[in-house]
Amino acid sequence: MTFAHPAVLILTVIAGAVIAVFILFAESRYRKSLSRFAERSVIGKISSPAIPAARKITAVVTIAVILFIGLALAEPQWGTDWKARRSKGMDIIFCLDTSKSMLARDSVPDRIGLAKNAIEGLVKKLKSDRVGLIAFAGEAFLECPLTTDYDEYLLILRSITVGSISTGGTSFVSMCEEAARAFKWGAAGDQKIVIVLSDGESTDSNVRDAAAIAKKNKITIFSIGIGTAQGIQVSSTDEKGKAITVTDAKGTPLIARLDESALKALSTETGGVYVPAGGNSEIVNFLYDREFKKYIQKEAEETLSRALINRFQIPLAMAVFLLFIDLLITTRRFDEIR
Repeated sequence: MTFAHPAVLILTVIAGAVIAVFILFAESRYRKSLSRFAERSVIGKISSPAIPAARKITAVVTIAVILFIGLALAEPQWGTDWKARRSKGMDIIFCLDTSKSMLARDSVPDRIGLAKNAIEGLVKKLKSDRVGLIAFAGEAFLECPLTTDYDEYLLILRSITVGSISTGGTSFVSMCEEAARAFKWGAAGDQKIVIVLSDGESTDSNVRDAAAIAKKNKITIFSIGIGTAQGIQVSSTDEKGKAITVTDAKGTPLIARLDESALKALSTETGGVYVPAGGNSEIVNFLYDREFKKYIQKEAEETLSRALINRFQIPLAMAVFLLFIDLLITTRRFDEIR
């Protein structure tokens, strides 16, 4: 047997002990007062012997009622029952590009900052959808598995930076492989949605290989292009706040351009949609509201969960029964007095 509110048991015992002490003290005062009124032999002749016994029974019943009420409030639980649950929602994994090109400042505050703000804006609106997070560059890593703990999710999201993945480049193949593994471990239904936020500059030999992995695992990819096609030299700041030029592996200044073709291919091949962010941090909200309505309407399969059975009715019934007994005893005492 367990209790839903075990702390109530401690308070109940304390309350019962306090009332018991009070009753003993009151009984002692009553006897002293009565002894001043008349001799014990005289009191025995003028009062019914049933009255002191009834008073003691009433005291015991009062304490028992308090204990049973406290027991009911603590909600004793034993035995198990199976309950069916149905939930509506989607499983969405955000894939965030953390390659060096995401430091480009053709978005505010920069490409990766815009992408993170866009994800956060949507997550704050969600209620029942589960979300996961993959950071990817030359490799991909599941930063947060599918969850509805949005506060913890946002803490992880805010900690992601360019360089979170040490391997340089942008591998959509690694991203899709990691997404497939994440859904395999934690997906609840058949709706597997990936939202990619990237500038699309892939170092994969063939983006369609990535799309093939997604299609094989029934993953729909929605792509959001971050940045501009015109291109911009990537810069960052050092620890002292001084601007520094970001270079590639060969030491050449890095020029970052939005490659829409790769992102469009990912989405087209998997049945998703590509949209350019255009500097708008609300783009994910727009995509969610416009494209995901049909997915939200689909109800997940019914699942069974085991739950403890609450038995508070039993001590509550005992308390009510004892109150009835106490009422009968009190009525009897009044009859004796009359």
